Amino acid sequence: MRLLLDTSALLVLCRAETGFETLRETVSDLNHEIFIASISLAELGRRVRELDADESVVNTLIGYCKSMATLVVIDGAIAELSLRLAKHATARIPLADSLIAACAVSMQATLIHRDKHFENIQSSVLPQLTLPLASRL
Repeated sequence: MRLLLDTSALLVLCRAETGFETLRETVSDLNHEIFIASISLAELGRRVRELDADESVVNTLIGYCKSMATLVVIDGAIAELSLRLAKHATARIPLADSLIAACAVSMQATLIHRDKHFENIQSSVLPQLTLPLASRL
C-alpha cells in the first residue's frame, strides 16, 4: 500500500501524540511505501520551532523524515493538480494542504492526516486515513 504522510501525521510521530503507536507500526511495515510531500518538511520545521525546539532538533526531525520516506517534490504538474483539487473541494483548502493532497493523488497514495481541511476533498478522489485528534502520551 502506498501512503503519504501529511505534516499533521509527522507531528504525531515526532511528538508521540494520540495514534503514535499505530502510525509507527504502519510506517515500519515493509509492505507499505511511505511518501512525504516536500512542503511538509518546511511545515514541520516551522511548527517544531514554534514549539520552542532548537535548530538541532528541527534538523534531526527533518533528517528522520527524509530517511523513512520518499520525498515527493512539488513541480508544475502537482501545482496544477492542486489547483484542480481545490476547485472541486466542498470548501476552501489552504494552499499547503491542497499541494499535499495533490502529491498523494499523483503518487496514488492514501493520505494519512488529522487535518479537517482534507475532508473537503472527496475520498473517491483522495483516499484518506484520518488519525485521532491530538493529545500527548
